[in-house]
Amino acid sequence: MEKQKIFENVWIRALAILFAFALFFTLCYFLKGILISFFLAFTVAYIFDPAVDFIAERKIILAKTRVPRGLSVAILLTFVFLVMGGLLTYTVPKTVTGIQRVGTALKEQYPKYQEKAGKVIEEYGDTEVGIFLKSKLQIQATDENEINDGKPTKGRGDLNERIS
Repeated sequence: MEKQKIFENVWIRALAILFAFALFFTLCYFLKGILISFFLAFTVAYIFDPAVDFIAERKIILAKTRVPRGLSVAILLTFVFLVMGGLLTYTVPKTVTGIQRVGTALKEQYPKYQEKAGKVIEEYGDTEVGIFLKSKLQIQATDENEINDGKPTKGRGDLNERIS
């Protein structure tokens, strides 16, 4: 009698593969912070490798040796930081100026917007929506009897009564 191997059975093999996938994705879930760091480091290394190779293949001035790989990485990182610093030096003041302009424009336009909002609120008048908007925006009611502890005033009736 021959010994039957355990993984020759199709169902056991499928279950083992499914378990392996479940274990893999569980590990990925719990290690996602570390894996993201590794993925970003791999991406940066993959992008900069051709530039490092290019620098490392050059010969040092007045010498017959090539630039060491570590020095070429340092040169590339210095170049990248200088470029990024220059871009930030150029863009941050422009962004701050733009934000200040938007703030100034909003200050100048605020009365117009306030008028428009007031007109929209007045269109609703004494309806529930108008009372709600006035209460949320802390607008004083023209008649003190309009808002009576959240209860409808005499003659207006309840919303449910008006619908039916």
